[in-house]
Amino acid sequence: MKAIYEILGLTPQRYEELVTDLFVNWAGKHCIRPTDYQHILANPAISKWFRSELSFIEEDLKEDISDYGSEKISPYKGEKIYAVGTERILNHYPKSLLEAAQPLKRGVTLTIQRGIPISYLKLN
Repeated sequence: MKAIYEILGLTPQRYEELVTDLFVNWAGKHCIRPTDYQHILANPAISKWFRSELSFIEEDLKEDISDYGSEKISPYKGEKIYAVGTERILNHYPKSLLEAAQPLKRGVTLTIQRGIPISYLKLN
């Protein structure tokens, strides 16, 4: 079967731009503090999860498009179809991965071993 960008009449470069924009928008929606934004974008586990979820959504989108026949889709219309079809990923997120990607706050008290509290952990 053809790649999603071929079905939508997009170039590989334009497709990657759309995916990157979608990921950046998704990360912005799910960061708690502005400082978390970069940590989410740079986290390889989150990026891998996002691509995996997106591939499932794209497969559903391919099936939906195939129901309409083999009509040629213009790049403009292809971008619109992709935006609407992948919009639902914005509501999905891996809570445990997002929590792990956020740095520890200063002033947090941690108990590491034998009940000894360590206050005001200094981060680099």
